[in-house]
Amino acid sequence: MVATSLEHSVLLMEAFMYRYHSRFEEIMEIVQGGRLGQLRFIQSTFSFQLTNPNDYRLSADLGGGALYDLGCYCVNFQRLLVGHEPRQVQALSYMGSTNVDLQMSGTLDFGEQLFTHFDVAFNAAPQQYTRIIGTEGVLSFEKSFNPGKEASEAYLLKGSETKRFKFKREDAYQKMVEHFYNVVASKEAPRFPLSDAVNNLVVMDALFQSAASDGNIVKLIAAD
Repeated sequence: MVATSLEHSVLLMEAFMYRYHSRFEEIMEIVQGGRLGQLRFIQSTFSFQLTNPNDYRLSADLGGGALYDLGCYCVNFQRLLVGHEPRQVQALSYMGSTNVDLQMSGTLDFGEQLFTHFDVAFNAAPQQYTRIIGTEGVLSFEKSFNPGKEASEAYLLKGSETKRFKFKREDAYQKMVEHFYNVVASKEAPRFPLSDAVNNLVVMDALFQSAASDGNIVKLIAAD
């Protein structure tokens, strides 16, 4: 897709709607502005009960599986929060009687004493949660990737003090489409380059490779 879009000068963007909510920018500013100190751990979870046996997400031929559907958000968010690519990954998955991963747990090693972890599933209660832990503070928030049109909150714990951040109601899908339109109509630069989408897939491919080998560590060549 990337090669075809470049060959024919067609705009191609990845539809990660969560990145267009103003909450994303505020959280990135908190983390990358050093308010948590040096990052040590990032933990993300994303799951729901998939009960329709004919759902396309249960088809390997259609790109199904929990990593492709849910884990892609966790991997993308963690990579963007850290600001560079992981050096190695490790994963375990459960397929049951299907031909896709119904459940996956993965760990990304970014070096510099920073490990991130995610748990995604089609066979667990609906939930989304992220916790970012640094040497000086902990930032946690629910509905990490799809808060819908509801207001949401995040909590920053530093020592004995907790600060609450409130985020307004927004339609992240609408803001994403508006940005796409502006890039097409006004030649505005895309916020996220295609290289980010490619690098995200490189990490996910390595996670699949690890899961297929019963959790062996898979090393990556960083593509910063």
